[in-house]
Amino acid sequence: MMNLIRADIYRIFRGKGVYITLVILLGVIVLQVTAGAYMSMGVSADDIHMIDMLSESDDAMAQLVDASLNNGIEPFQRPFGAEAPYTAMTFTDGILYILLPLLTFISTADFTSGVVKNTLAGGMSRSKYYISKLTLSCITCTLLLIAYVLLSTIFATLISGFGGTFNWEYISSVIKVFAMQLWLVLALTCVGHFFIFITRSGSFIGVYIAFLLVPSLVLFLLSLINRWFENLLIYDLTMGLSMLLNVSVMPANDIIKIILIGAGFIVAATIGGFLYIKKAEIK
Repeated sequence: MMNLIRADIYRIFRGKGVYITLVILLGVIVLQVTAGAYMSMGVSADDIHMIDMLSESDDAMAQLVDASLNNGIEPFQRPFGAEAPYTAMTFTDGILYILLPLLTFISTADFTSGVVKNTLAGGMSRSKYYISKLTLSCITCTLLLIAYVLLSTIFATLISGFGGTFNWEYISSVIKVFAMQLWLVLALTCVGHFFIFITRSGSFIGVYIAFLLVPSLVLFLLSLINRWFENLLIYDLTMGLSMLLNVSVMPANDIIKIILIGAGFIVAATIGGFLYIKKAEIK
């Protein structure tokens, strides 16, 4: 299994995909730091907060606009280094889209070239093959996410200064948010990996993007009709990423619920992948 992982790493760095991904990642970092842009894909927790504000009174829209224009909020304020990790982590869901070409290359290339059939014929079990690809996908996502947050912090510090106190309280706060988000990113990676083996082609990208965007969007629209649907948003992984930015003030039961939801997706996607690959016809 380790030989297969090493071979995949070698192929990744021989290709252009990893370097294109890094260039896009650096572009996102530069945009966030120089423009002070808080970016997010799809529906975020801030959108839900907006619904709450608009439902409180008839003049809530005016209050929302007034708060944005007159209360000292600067939409293009460059973040200090101390703020950069949190600015970066508002776009964690977007990093998943940037990683799609790499995740596609890790697994689908073997199916399209027929290498997977030769690998399995050489004596590797299907379960070991699946777990080796999944392990590499998770390692790749983890390393790039770490690089994304660290580079954002370093670049913002060089541009604007650190602007805060670098102590254990600060470090633990950043690590807490990052670790929680990483847990959900790994869950989403497991789901994406499952889709890759189901489709065994680049068409998994469309299925995966739909999985990332559609549930939260549908629940958001339903929340405009009935606020009860907001209760279901916590079960959406991408919405969970947004909610975890405020993990320090979240109720303990919500944090535990998000952890368990992530674990549920990891277990379900991994078991589903094992069961499918054992019975699937490999050509």
